[in-house]
Parts: sequence; structure tokens; C-alpha cells
Amino acid sequence: MRFQVHPNIDSKEIKAFLSLMLPPEIDESRINLITKAFFRRFAPSDMLPSPFRKDLFLLAGANLTYYRLDIAGSNKIFHFGCYDLDDPTRSVRFSLSPDLDADILNSITKFTEFIKNELGQARQDASLAYS
Repeated sequence: MRFQVHPNIDSKEIKAFLSLMLPPEIDESRINLITKAFFRRFAPSDMLPSPFRKDLFLLAGANLTYYRLDIAGSNKIFHFGCYDLDDPTRSVRFSLSPDLDADILNSITKFTEFIKNELGQARQDASLAYS
């Protein structure tokens, strides 16, 4: 799993921390290399390691209420259920497959946009039903 560095972490603070924690034999040039490697490894990314992220649903305006992973042989299907935070009576269910929906399941941005689109479609369907 890839973690993201908090944007407020200062490289000087990391260097100072490493200087205190590492043995004195490790000089400042090596600490600089370790610090650069740390920020390269844990830089913010749009990669989505797992679609089971309640925070992404909240960002999209939904609350995740249901999640199930079905595995049949080498095929995986992620099933989701959520409700609209603006109207908790409106719920949405959808399924995504890593084979067919890889572009959505690999990107945080595309995944949240997909959730927003599903909610928008549910809102539209509801408004047509009341017309």
C-alpha cells in the first residue's frame, strides 16, 4: 500500500528527525539522500490502491453503506452501495470490474467522478419520476 506524505511535512523537519534517530556515522549527505528518497516514495499520487475507501465516497457526496468483493476464478467484481448525503433516502448501487473498469479503479480522481456521476444519474432519475 502506498501512503501519501502530508503536504505540511517539511523536509528540514525530516532531516532533523533522521539526524537525531540515525547513528552519528551517517553523514548529512546520506541523510539528504534518505530524505529525497522518502519524499519520492511517498509523494501524493492519484493511484487508487483499493476502492474500499469511505473517504472517497464522502468526497463525492455519498456515504458508503455496502461493499462486497466477488471473486470467481481470476475475475473480481467490486459491489458498492451508498446513499446521497444531500438526500439520504436516495441510494445508489453499482459494480466495477478491474478488467472492464481499470481506468476508474486505478485513479482516485476518476473513481470519485464516477461516484458523483452515479449520484447525479440517481438525482436525475428521481426528478423524472416526480415529473
